[in-house]
Amino acid sequence: MGSPEDYNTGIAPKWAISYRAETEKDFVELWFSKPLTEMEGDDAFICLTVCFPLIESIIRYEQGIANDQDVTFSDGSPALQWFAKFMQIPEAISRPVWDGLRNGLLHRAMVKIEFDYELTGKRKGRPAEYDGSRVIIYVWDLRDAVVSLVRKYNKKLWKGTGSPLPRVYLTP
Repeated sequence: MGSPEDYNTGIAPKWAISYRAETEKDFVELWFSKPLTEMEGDDAFICLTVCFPLIESIIRYEQGIANDQDVTFSDGSPALQWFAKFMQIPEAISRPVWDGLRNGLLHRAMVKIEFDYELTGKRKGRPAEYDGSRVIIYVWDLRDAVVSLVRKYNKKLWKGTGSPLPRVYLTP
C-alpha cells in the first residue's frame, strides 16, 4: 500500500484517489457549511461548539493575526471589538461572553458561567443581545452569520496558517 509517511494529514499517498470534493471551497462546504446549516433543535449546543473555533478563524483572517500569535481578547483589543460588533452586544460584556462560550465549550465542553445567559432557538435576526442583565444567544442566527462568513472566505481562513485544509482520499 504505502509507507507510514504517506499517511500524514493533507498528503496524498501515490496510490490514493481524491474523494467527495475537488476544491478547497468544496471541502469547506462539505465539512463546515452544510453540516452546520442542517443542524436544528437539540443540535444547538454542539453547533455553538463548532461555531466558536470558526469565529476565531474569521477573526484571525479579518484582523490579519498570524498563526504564531495569540488572539488577544483584552479590554479594548481589536479582536474583542470585532467580536462585540459581530455578536451585536456591548463591548463591556463581550470579554466574559467570549471566555464563557469559546473557552468553556472548547476546554470543558460546557459554557463557563461568567455571565447570565440564555440559549434560544428563536430567531431575532442577530447572533445575540444583552438585555441589561443577561446575554441571549440566538443560536441559529449566530450559526447563519458564521456560515455566511465561512462561505465568503472559505479556503482563505486556512491559507498560510500552517493548518491547511486536508484532502480526503479513498484507497482503491
